[in-house]
Amino acid sequence: MSTAAPTRGERHTEALPSQAAPQQRARTLGPALGGLPAVVPAVLVMLLLTALAVVLIRDTVVLAGWASGQPWSTPVLEWFRAVQPADWMLPVGVVLVLVGLWCLVQALRRRPRRFLAVGGPVRAWLPAQDVDRLARSAAQSIDGVLDARVSARPGRVSVKVRGADRDKGELRDDVTRAVTEQLEGLDPQPSVSVSVRSTRQSGGQEDVS
Repeated sequence: MSTAAPTRGERHTEALPSQAAPQQRARTLGPALGGLPAVVPAVLVMLLLTALAVVLIRDTVVLAGWASGQPWSTPVLEWFRAVQPADWMLPVGVVLVLVGLWCLVQALRRRPRRFLAVGGPVRAWLPAQDVDRLARSAAQSIDGVLDARVSARPGRVSVKVRGADRDKGELRDDVTRAVTEQLEGLDPQPSVSVSVRSTRQSGGQEDVS
């Protein structure tokens, strides 16, 4: 069986599982989760509200005569009624206010994007580190690329390649096209910026641009 020859400027490489298209890899992934700073306060508040709800429901059942016993909230209310102003209340109040403000800031501040959305009929997510791998794999598949370094951010992918024995402009265009095609499944598709450092293997000299 004959296979199509690779296009000009590209190496003929067999696709590896780690280099598959974003749509294929991302279908097995779940949605992006919030960062740890926001999760911890949310879990603590959830536990406190759950415990308060259990106490109130239990006291309601007892006060309605549906169960025997004493309300759990009565001693707490009596304690608050008997509390007198004390020196320790001011610093404790300040600490509680600061904790509340910290929780509010953690809940509202922008989260680092650890997953990128993949378009298509099935909503899926791709880990940000896999975007680096996909872009690096696409860049290194181009003929003349000796090495490639990738820095991926939301909406932008920067690729630095070291090439040999090829025109820098042509090599830049080939790498840009390959990386763009590799990441075309992302939504939104990031812009690709490529810089080339040319190495003349015959003379052992480097031309950085």
